[in-house]
Amino acid sequence: MLNSNFISEIDAYFSTEELCLINLLFRGKECLGDTKLFDEQKLLNSAEQNGLSQLLYKNLNSKKLSNEAQQLLKEKYFFNLGKNAGFQLIASEITKKLSKNNISVIFLKGISLLSSVYKDIALRSMSDLDIMTSPQNVYKAWQILIDKHIDIKQNDNKTGHHLPMFNYHGINVELHRFLFPSDVKYQIPIAEIWSQSTKIDEFNALTLSPLHQFIYLLLHIYYTYCQGGLRLGWFYDIKVLSEIYENILTPENIENTSKKWNIYIPVSQMLIFFSVLCPDNKLSLIISAKDRKKIIKMIKLMHVSGSIKTEYSYSIAMERFSNTKGLKNKWLFLNNVIANNGNGKRNFSFKRIIHLITNTLKYLWKKR
Repeated sequence: MLNSNFISEIDAYFSTEELCLINLLFRGKECLGDTKLFDEQKLLNSAEQNGLSQLLYKNLNSKKLSNEAQQLLKEKYFFNLGKNAGFQLIASEITKKLSKNNISVIFLKGISLLSSVYKDIALRSMSDLDIMTSPQNVYKAWQILIDKHIDIKQNDNKTGHHLPMFNYHGINVELHRFLFPSDVKYQIPIAEIWSQSTKIDEFNALTLSPLHQFIYLLLHIYYTYCQGGLRLGWFYDIKVLSEIYENILTPENIENTSKKWNIYIPVSQMLIFFSVLCPDNKLSLIISAKDRKKIIKMIKLMHVSGSIKTEYSYSIAMERFSNTKGLKNKWLFLNNVIANNGNGKRNFSFKRIIHLITNTLKYLWKKR
C-alpha cells in the first residue's frame, strides 16, 4: 500500500471533479455527499471526457446528484448500450465473413473487453472496431470487407500496425496485422499473442490471454500518452482486469513477461500511474521522486487531453523513422507520411508539406 500522505500530495494536482471520479470509481470512496464542494456540470464533463459517464450512472452514489444530472447520465448509459450492441453486431458479421474464408480474427481493445471482460456492455466507451488478422491474411480480409476498390498493397505503409480505417455499415473499423507499428521501440511478439489467444464463445473470434491483454493495454496506453492522449477510462480497464484475473495477473507474472519482451519500462510507468489511482491494488508499485514528476506531467496532460495532440505524436513519428532500417525504407516511410491522406490513397500537396514542417518545428520548440 502506498503512503497516504504521498497520495494526498499527488491528488492535489487532479481537479476536484477528477478526484471525485477517482475516489468513487477507482477507490470505492463516497465523495458526493456535499454537492457544494464540486461543480456538477464540470463533474459530468470530466466523466464524459474520461469515458466514465456510464460507470458514474451505475454507481449508487450518483443518486445524490440533481435529477437533471441523473437524467443526463441515464441517457448516456442507454445511448452507449445501443451503440455497443451495434458494435457487437457488426463485429459478429465481420468475423462470420472472414471465418468463411478461413481467416482467424483476434478482437482488440474495446470490442475484446466488451465481449470477454465487462458483464454490462454499456460500461465501456468505444469509438471504433479494432480487429486483428495475421499479416499474411490482412490484404485478403480488406478485399472481403471493403466495398470500394483501392489498391491497398501499393498504398499501404507496410510498417504500420493496421490498414487505413474504413467504414463498414456505419462503424469505423481498423484492420490490424500487428499490435503496434513494426518500427516503434517497444514491441509485443505477435507469434506469442496468437499462440496463447483464447476463444470468445459468442463470436467466431479470439481474444488475448488475460496476461497478454493486461500488458498490451498498458503499452497501448503508454504509446497513446506519448501522442498526447490520456483518459481515466483506460485505467479503469486495467482495474477491472486486475480484479477479474487476480490469480493470473500477479506482479511476478507481469514483470517477468514484460522483461522477457523488453517492455517493462513503459509498462511499469503506466502501472505507476495506476498505483496512484488504485493505491490499495495488489499491483501497486513503489513510487520514487523521479516517478512523481512523471505522474504530475501525466495529470497535467490529462487536463488538456480530449484527443491525441498532433505536436506530441511527432515524437512517435521520429522514433519510427529512426528505427526504420535502410535508406530506401526510410524514404518510403517519409513518402507515406508526406503523401498519406488517411484513407489508403496517396496525394502529394504543398499544403501537406507546409503543415508537416510547421508542426515539426512546434514539436522541436517544445522539446528544447
